[in-house]
Amino acid sequence: MRRTTTVRPGRGAQVMRVLAMVVAGIAVVASGSIAHAATAEAGTASPCAEGALAVVGEDAGMTGDEDAWFEEVRLTLTNTASAACRVEGPLGVRLTGPRSQAFTAAFDVPAGAGPHGEVVLGAGDSAHATVRVQVLPGAEDVWEPDWMRVRLAGTGVSLVAAWPEGLAITQLTAPLPGTGLPNSVGPLTAGA
Repeated sequence: MRRTTTVRPGRGAQVMRVLAMVVAGIAVVASGSIAHAATAEAGTASPCAEGALAVVGEDAGMTGDEDAWFEEVRLTLTNTASAACRVEGPLGVRLTGPRSQAFTAAFDVPAGAGPHGEVVLGAGDSAHATVRVQVLPGAEDVWEPDWMRVRLAGTGVSLVAAWPEGLAITQLTAPLPGTGLPNSVGPLTAGA
């Protein structure tokens, strides 16, 4: 014997509303699980080890006004390992060279003002920071570094990036590109 079910008018809409609420509940639970997993990964990420990061320096242009001009170099760090790792605190950057014979000393660029927090890099993720070096007017000599040595705070990890070709830092009579601030290394920010 065949059984026939009769749905009263409005009953189908009610069933659809219940189904929609169930689906929405599943989505909320799933997104909460994903967020929890991301937080757990960030909380357990070890400091980035030697060989886990690649670093590239790119010319980011010149900024400034009549009083002060800066060459900016964008440093991009990419996690090349298969697991997440973290970078904490300010990056240490030392410019070395020279490509000319005018300057022989290395120059440490100070960390800029403001917070330099922790950045967690998943496998294949990148983060960037900006190195700003003041260009002094009326230069008597020009210095173009060969390399930037990038040190990760508290780890002893040191990376090397080529200084962008043709990006000269002009000087007055100082043997270095100025000293201290306003030269600076900005905070590391997630994203390429």
